[in-house]
Amino acid sequence: MSKVIEKHLGLLLAIGIVLCVISPFVFTRQILFQGFDFSTTGNIGDTIGGITAPIINLLGAILIYISFQKQVESNDIQRKALKDQMDESAKQQFIDRINSLYAEWRDEYYRLVFIESRLFVNGNKETVAHTGQSAIDFYKQRIEQYFAPSILIPEWSVKMIDFDWSMKYLFYGMESIFDQIDKSNLNNEEKRHYAWKVYLFYGSKFAYNINEISELIDRNRNNNEKVEYDDAYAMCEMFKTVISLIQRKFNFTKFFAED
Repeated sequence: MSKVIEKHLGLLLAIGIVLCVISPFVFTRQILFQGFDFSTTGNIGDTIGGITAPIINLLGAILIYISFQKQVESNDIQRKALKDQMDESAKQQFIDRINSLYAEWRDEYYRLVFIESRLFVNGNKETVAHTGQSAIDFYKQRIEQYFAPSILIPEWSVKMIDFDWSMKYLFYGMESIFDQIDKSNLNNEEKRHYAWKVYLFYGSKFAYNINEISELIDRNRNNNEKVEYDDAYAMCEMFKTVISLIQRKFNFTKFFAED
């Protein structure tokens, strides 16, 4: 209704003005019908005012109605703008949180450390700190040595257990990032972008060794009564399970290490 009135507002105003102008002349003339003769009715000012007042009041009501509709539309626009601003603010908070978690997770990877103690035949000792990728490489090497019959490693050392927990911490960090991405109000393309950053980092830094360690333990677990390596195996499987879910969810291609 308001759209129809607004569309023909100019015409309505023109008709109202014309009626206001001609009505005093028309209604104060003697006309064909005696019952419609207003030329002798009271003071001319009162007559004209009484005749034009309904028309002016009607025009005023139309203008007030249109003004009210415009105010409603303006309020709707403001509410939508406020909602959009709040949504954008919430999105930015998610993006900042995801970037912060990713940076922390990536830095934690580079802070990984595995201390190797070397004992030489002359009795000298040497300590080497493997960090980042080198730490994971050495961790895998120690697991290979653990299962090698020609190399004596009497027990799953405390250093191995500590490193297991360091790797688990990285897993939970990665899982937290994917959880934040999934819960965010980002669109699918944006979610895929941030998930790909984490997925690609995992693929370049973790995937090969994680799969190698998992397969190595799986091949030997039935041939060895010790269970010290179960945490390492569980850790690898957790990584692989989450990565597999992400692959399917975002249709990412598999890493070469998984072919």
